[in-house]
Formats: sequence, structure tokens, C-alpha cells
Amino acid sequence: MKQNLFRAKLAENGLSQKDVAKELGMAENTLTHKIREKSFFGVNDVKKMSKLLNLNKDEIFDIFFTDDVN
Repeated sequence: MKQNLFRAKLAENGLSQKDVAKELGMAENTLTHKIREKSFFGVNDVKKMSKLLNLNKDEIFDIFFTDDVN
């Protein structure tokens, strides 16, 4: 996950991590672990965040997926 892009979209939409965690129905600490890649986002999490942050398909790929596919 590209944390800098995610945080920029939060700021652009006037949201905090706490706001996003609440919308996803998870603890803020859980969201932090997922952002830091200590655990992973599920498909439904990504779908909800894409709507919440007004992300287009390119932004979803840029934020949530790395180019390092083996």
C-alpha cells in the first residue's frame, strides 16, 4: 500500500483514519495495521474505501497494489 497516496486522499476528502475505520466497521488500530501492511485489506474493504475516498480505478490500483508481482 502506498501510504502517502492514501493519506493524501484522506486529506483531500476531509477524512481521518478514525473516520475511515468507523465506516469500515473496524477499530482504528486494525486499520493502522492494514495501512502498515501488517495485515491486509479485503476486497470489500477496498470497495468501501474507493467509494468513501472517491477513487477511480487507476487510483485504487496505485494506492492498494504494488508493482512487485512475481
